[in-house]
Amino acid sequence: MNKKTIYSLLLSITLCFLILQSVIIYRFLSTRKNITEKVETADLQNVILYNSFLFSMVNDGKDLNNLEVYTDSKNKFFLFDSIRTSTLMICIPPSEDICSSCIDYAVNSVKDFFPDFSSNGNIIIFSHTIDSRIKNRIHEKKIYRCFSDDCILGLTNNIENKPFYIITDTDRKANMFFVPNSLMPELTSRYLKIVSDRYFK
Repeated sequence: MNKKTIYSLLLSITLCFLILQSVIIYRFLSTRKNITEKVETADLQNVILYNSFLFSMVNDGKDLNNLEVYTDSKNKFFLFDSIRTSTLMICIPPSEDICSSCIDYAVNSVKDFFPDFSSNGNIIIFSHTIDSRIKNRIHEKKIYRCFSDDCILGLTNNIENKPFYIITDTDRKANMFFVPNSLMPELTSRYLKIVSDRYFK
């Protein structure tokens, strides 16, 4: 075997080694990135669960204020005049930084779960304020809006830019406080299934 052939063979082996090494390094970095992303997602989910649990504990059984509200007509009435049985309330908090995609997710999750969403009187949407972002997103249901600027529903919600769900009744108590989050759709579905089985059957 001449020198030229030996050099060519060594060069080929070296190139193969470098390619193999690159593939191994790439796979290692990709795996590490996936593991890191999974850990970060798990951490975020734990925070979401903790906050939902905490706010549920703080608000469960709290008395709600019977606020003056209005819908499309400007005639004002008291919120609980329209609530005669267990009702799922989608609440949109007062915030200039309201998360628009969160409104979409909160409303669409309920709409997808309950086929009669638009006609179901046991599902209402309550908003402290109304602006174009909310108005343009919700067409199927009337939105119960506060009649005055200083209305307070009576709940503690430290997630000020996210909508939340509560169950209420003629007793004006808040039950099953829940903050839906698109990162955990299975938890939202589970919540709505429990609500449906417990209150709407």
